[in-house]
Amino acid sequence: MSLHAHLIHRCTIQRGAKAITAYRNDARTWSDHLLDVPCRLVEKAQRVFSHERAQLVVVTTYTLLLPRETDVIPDDRITQITEGKTTVDAGPFTIKAVLTRRTRSPHHLSLALERAS
Repeated sequence: MSLHAHLIHRCTIQRGAKAITAYRNDARTWSDHLLDVPCRLVEKAQRVFSHERAQLVVVTTYTLLLPRETDVIPDDRITQITEGKTTVDAGPFTIKAVLTRRTRSPHHLSLALERAS
């Protein structure tokens, strides 16, 4: 079974451009870079002990799998993750790291995501 059979979701990848506001503050404007990209969102939750709170806290991590030829860089944004016509997660997620999974040749990309605020 090929990797593309596992990529059951579709997503939009946005790339940011720097802009300056009227008050001369740095701002970022987002525009769609790639549309309807095959992907797979993997969500994992684990309970870890927080020493600050002295209790168990649930930490959720997000990983996105993409075909190896996809043009993404850290700090791009992922939005509108869908499966068919159903929205799985509207996001946005920020790409924190791009990890290439290698065998004899590059196989796919794994993206470490963080939910943007």
